[in-house]
Amino acid sequence: MDDLLALGLSQEEAGAYLDLLRGRAARPAQEAVWDAVVDLGLVRRGPEGIVAAHPRAALERWAMEREHQAAHAREAAAALTMLHDAATRELPFVEVLRGRAASGAVYSAMQTGAQQLVRAWDRGSYGGATQSGAPSVTMTALR
Repeated sequence: MDDLLALGLSQEEAGAYLDLLRGRAARPAQEAVWDAVVDLGLVRRGPEGIVAAHPRAALERWAMEREHQAAHAREAAAALTMLHDAATRELPFVEVLRGRAASGAVYSAMQTGAQQLVRAWDRGSYGGATQSGAPSVTMTALR
């Protein structure tokens, strides 16, 4: 069921779809539940009611759309990085943050978004109290 939730279905939508695949008929009260499942292409509405479509074709199409979106995002990132670097005259892969709020927001996003490794973080001694031990966001990300 987690795989279906990762596709954007709710618990109720995923449960209804799995029930249909297991041979349980769709109840009329569940009609609104099917909208997202129909949008994914996993089922279709017809004169005979809700019918399961073959999931491989629907999910391959879904995955290809996401791959295209990811490719466009990478292209945009490269182009925007060039603009950013030219405008700020900063070295690539170095971001200078000014202020505690900006620094804290980027640090939090970096820790929670890291998939494998955070190589460096220099918070410097820019005033304010220092903290001993790892920040709570780091401990949460490590879990």
